[in-house]
Amino acid sequence: YGPSGNSVTDCMYALGRDKAPISEESEKIVDFFVNEIKVMKGAAVLDLHEDPGYEEGGTPYKETGTYLYIIGEARSHQIVQQVKTQLQKCPLPLINCGMTRFHEVIKDGMIENSPDGSIDEFLSVIGATPVLTLETLLLSETSPPINARVNVYQQVIRSFLQ
Repeated sequence: YGPSGNSVTDCMYALGRDKAPISEESEKIVDFFVNEIKVMKGAAVLDLHEDPGYEEGGTPYKETGTYLYIIGEARSHQIVQQVKTQLQKCPLPLINCGMTRFHEVIKDGMIENSPDGSIDEFLSVIGATPVLTLETLLLSETSPPINARVNVYQQVIRSFLQ
């Protein structure tokens, strides 16, 4: 979140769902993606996120874990399967089913095609595929410990690049 308290990568305006950007930060970031980055059609995107389940709205989970957002027709894509296989073996286990604090259904470790107005959704609209967002569920600022999270991210990046 930026100084305005809003997501710095909110793309609702760029996706035509809002009349104006939610914040100056999100406007600048979207502008950077539109004007400075050339996304090749079919380029895979990996976004690493942390879901602070201890914040307002909470989480129904008592243990930490991971889940994926995937956008587009990506469920069977080789990269999605590689990342998912890695997550099933990692110390922060894949949450196979349930619901996020935003009431999104997790099925088979994934949330598919959530119209959340994120930079990831925007990247899929301009041609990136598959677009994967790894969410690590945090129960507190220190749970799981940062070294465990970094280890999982390193493993996921390696599996993404295979």
